Amino acid sequence: AAPTVGAVQVPTSTVTLGNTVTLSVTAGDIDGTIASVNFYNGDVLLGAGTLSTGNTYTLAWTPSVAGPYGLSAVARDNEQFVGNGATTLLTVLPNAAPTVGAVQVPTSTVTLGNTVTLSVTAGDSDGTITSVNFYSGDVLLGTGALSTGNTYTLAWTPSLEGPYSLSAVVTDNNGLNAASVTDQPLTVLPNEAPTVGAVQVIADEVPVGATVLLAATAGDSDGTIASVNFYNGSVLLGVGTLSYG
Repeated sequence: AAPTVGAVQVPTSTVTLGNTVTLSVTAGDIDGTIASVNFYNGDVLLGAGTLSTGNTYTLAWTPSVAGPYGLSAVARDNEQFVGNGATTLLTVLPNAAPTVGAVQVPTSTVTLGNTVTLSVTAGDSDGTITSVNFYSGDVLLGTGALSTGNTYTLAWTPSLEGPYSLSAVVTDNNGLNAASVTDQPLTVLPNEAPTVGAVQVIADEVPVGATVLLAATAGDSDGTIASVNFYNGSVLLGVGTLSYG
């Protein structure tokens, strides 16, 4: 007797192009064994099923073309008798591109050499985000990391002063890209030199071997003071430490 095979079962009536869906079907043979179960879309072979549990055969299938599909299974037994299952309809939807917002920066200007955090929101309605890259024009600045929710960030330190036009490009799990619709301007300012006052001493002469306290005020309008060194001509006397102010 010919084997029996049921209708193909799918977990959903629609699947997005490029995503994998598991097809399953039950098949049996009252007077023999099942030799093979093949899954079809109309007359087109999709693949051979493998025995999963009991009398259920499955196929992990990734559609390559969007549109309607009529899925069925054909079972063959050990005597080469064939059984055909009923058709199940499945719609494969085209992959929707991901979405990405404009790049956000905490300020419109940053001083050369300082680090600024770039952030952007990105999402994909029918898949997942696989990468978010930040650009200035066509120049890649770096790859963002998922921070919180759907926000991706990049800690970026500009190496050149001047105007920048920041954008982001996102890629989803099916390889579709989307870019920021509007660019975010950012101006990188040149680093201003620090200022330092004259060295102050408590007396204009001291005995040899005596200790004298040297003091100087220093500041930086667009950053911080990294070091203050005291000199006698070109001879280094020592490194100053921040006292107060």
